[in-house]
Amino acid sequence: MSMGILYIIAGVQEYFRRKIWFKEQYLIIVKILSAIIVFMICLFGSMNGERVYVNADEWNNPVEYYNKYGNNAVFKADGKTKGEIYFCSVGNMSNSGTKYKTLGYKMSVKDENGNILQNVNYKFGGCQLRFVSMKKTVGQEYRLYSISLYNMKKSLNSHTLKKFDSGKCTITLDACMTLKVNGVDKGGMNDNGQTWGKVYDTYTGIANAAGWSDSALSSLHSYYGKTVSGLFHRIEVEKSTGISGVSGGGNYCYGTLAKISATIQNGYSFQNWNNDGNMNTSTYSFWVNSSGKYTAYAQAQSVEVKFWKNAGEDGNDCKTMTYVYGGVNQSFPTVDWKRKGYHMTGWANIPDAVNAGYEQGYGISDSWIMASMPSKDIYAVWNENQYTIEYDMGISVKVKYSDTVRLPEQHMCIGWLPGEKYPDVRYLPGEEIKVAQLCELMGIDYTDNAVIPLYALWEHEPTIQAKDMFFSVKQAHDGMITENLIGSMISATDVEDGDIAFGNNQTNYLILRNFDDKRIKEAVDKAVMDILIEAKDSYGNVTQKTITLTFKDTTIKDSTESFGKIRFISEKYYGKNKAGGLMENSRWLNDPEFNSLLRQALAI
Repeated sequence: MSMGILYIIAGVQEYFRRKIWFKEQYLIIVKILSAIIVFMICLFGSMNGERVYVNADEWNNPVEYYNKYGNNAVFKADGKTKGEIYFCSVGNMSNSGTKYKTLGYKMSVKDENGNILQNVNYKFGGCQLRFVSMKKTVGQEYRLYSISLYNMKKSLNSHTLKKFDSGKCTITLDACMTLKVNGVDKGGMNDNGQTWGKVYDTYTGIANAAGWSDSALSSLHSYYGKTVSGLFHRIEVEKSTGISGVSGGGNYCYGTLAKISATIQNGYSFQNWNNDGNMNTSTYSFWVNSSGKYTAYAQAQSVEVKFWKNAGEDGNDCKTMTYVYGGVNQSFPTVDWKRKGYHMTGWANIPDAVNAGYEQGYGISDSWIMASMPSKDIYAVWNENQYTIEYDMGISVKVKYSDTVRLPEQHMCIGWLPGEKYPDVRYLPGEEIKVAQLCELMGIDYTDNAVIPLYALWEHEPTIQAKDMFFSVKQAHDGMITENLIGSMISATDVEDGDIAFGNNQTNYLILRNFDDKRIKEAVDKAVMDILIEAKDSYGNVTQKTITLTFKDTTIKDSTESFGKIRFISEKYYGKNKAGGLMENSRWLNDPEFNSLLRQALAI
């Protein structure tokens, strides 16, 4: 058909060369005809009705393709879901009367075991198989073809297509050939793949169809057994910590929509695939354009817990902690919070709890974290301190920090003391006093079950210090023995008042109840007189003691009789006993009357 068009154009050129007289017109006509020729060649110029494309790379240049990929069929992507399978044949140019002619190609789809699922024939010049380009070299002809992925999948049945999309198949291409003897085809094939006459779709068939030369037989190999590569991809899915299972892995055809999915373990939340923030759903779909490995990552779930002090002016004090599912040795905090009169017993879920639901240092379980997510408030539980008041009379009382106690009233008890550390603190019997006051004094506001000791302050009777006295009759007659003299020789003390001065004082006294001045002045030798001493303290307690006054006539008397031994002793040796003093059994030492006379004589 193209040769006929060339003859027509050549005739038109000759006609105008003869008929047109002006050169300018001729040149214009030639240019127009040349353009028409180029257009017609591009439109119709091919062998067997095939279009010819001339480009430089391997996807348009059959020689470059064959040098790079050989007899393999190669898939080339064109977008996420589109692409074409390219393949090339290399045939020998021959002038023989018997030639082999390629009618098209057969695509064989086989399963994993090599069993044929479906065969599909594609005719040259049809609507599915595309002729890309042809190039001739010395003695050889290279032809490049392609089949779109769309057309390939459109020609498959549902069963084969399912295997195709899942990549569970292999694809090979084999030429469909016939013999052309003296310009006459011995077979044919339509665009639906139907054949007639002698059509060979195996190398063995065409190789035995005629007596080919060794060179021809070698070239025929380029038409058969073309395995498609680059069309199927492997998707691998893996799981990491917190992922119980994954699915969606396997082989896929290019442009197939893959859906990978991850099942999440309890206590974890899905994070992403391949640590890619854009792949953040557990079920993720994508167009398969290459092989790849996809790992599902999960993040351990956590709970943020706020621990509130829940007491006093600083009740809004808070300690925040985060607990992670699967964590090791996680527990509630042990805090050193303080509250006057109270002690912390643990934690509770509500602010007004009386009983603690959790102890300090409570161990966190994964189930507790799951039940508490995403956040939780925990409140400190406070119980009022209890104390024991111990009275030193053997009585103890249990009280609370907020209680008020009435101090006991006992006979002779004049007050209560909190101990030697607090000498200036005294509470009255019957006085009402707050336990909190006692705790603050003793520094035990924050101590539960502490002891508060109270010591009774007892009223003591005065103590009188006085001994029997000896005087001479002369001292008595001379008026030397006065009430003040006796008072100077006695004393009285009191625990509360201290020393009591002789006389009738403002708050106490030390007196002689029966001092008789007249009787004393009339005393005779060996006269004995009782004196009643009385002391009274500031609390009205009275003590009495009686002493004896003994009088002795010490004047010198004449005597005609003498007996015993006369001894001389001075004050120097008094009390020295054997060392020049009195013997232990000496009457002058042991007899009060004699001893008094001796002491007066010695002025000691």
